[in-house]
Amino acid sequence: MGVTWVDHHLDVAGVRVHLRRAGPDRADGDPVIVLHDAGADTVDAPAWALVADALPVVQVLLPGVGRSTAPPPAADLAWVTGLLAEVVRRCGAEPAVLVGTSLGGWFAIETALAHPDAVARLVLCDTAGLHSPPGYLFGLFTDGQGQAGHDGLLGPLMDRHGAGRSPAALHGYAVDLTAAALGSWNPHAPDPGLLARARRLTTPTTILWGARDALIPLAHARALADAIGGEHGGAVVVCVPGAGHLLAVDAPEVVAGHVTGTVLRSPRCPSTPTA
Repeated sequence: MGVTWVDHHLDVAGVRVHLRRAGPDRADGDPVIVLHDAGADTVDAPAWALVADALPVVQVLLPGVGRSTAPPPAADLAWVTGLLAEVVRRCGAEPAVLVGTSLGGWFAIETALAHPDAVARLVLCDTAGLHSPPGYLFGLFTDGQGQAGHDGLLGPLMDRHGAGRSPAALHGYAVDLTAAALGSWNPHAPDPGLLARARRLTTPTTILWGARDALIPLAHARALADAIGGEHGGAVVVCVPGAGHLLAVDAPEVVAGHVTGTVLRSPRCPSTPTA
């Protein structure tokens, strides 16, 4: 399941965007465009190697992450989506299969809304950005839930970044989080208007969600699907038993199957999901 990534750069919207390419020649299909999570933990996830066995893959490292240069001070979500739509066009993938994990899923939705001609299909993995009552996200670290938050989220992230051996190993992770936040916290995150805007989405959408996601409640999958539903055909929702927030790491075969269209059968989320 190894894959060789080839690094490229594009100069777009005043920044240099770091791209990673893998998979067969373009003659076998347009590339799948992959957007990572806020900490960039999914950049080397095994799911993308599986996708690259069948289709060309381009990973886009957000401005300030990896070797992508930092965004301008005035950058906001509209700036990010404009940049992503231009990257899709410059990669020759328009309209693209756009795959996003967590923060990347939010950016994928916003890109499809703002630039519908650039996106042919969405695959969203444990998407961030939805407004929620108190207790979501930062509630993991408040109200006596600090240990649960560490065990369910920070502990695994620290292990992956080698922080147990050297606290300095978290520096790159903190840099990536900060860069991602610049595009998502202006004007606010999560966004109370995202569900309302999602009702305008016309792009065919598959929503994948880890049943054991300790960061974003499973109920968000159904809320998002209900918002997308209606005259445009709605969204397919797939619940992945035993998986957490980073599906490309926890359930690579499921993610790859839905991206490439080779999946045979997956459990659907219940109508009223529970974590």
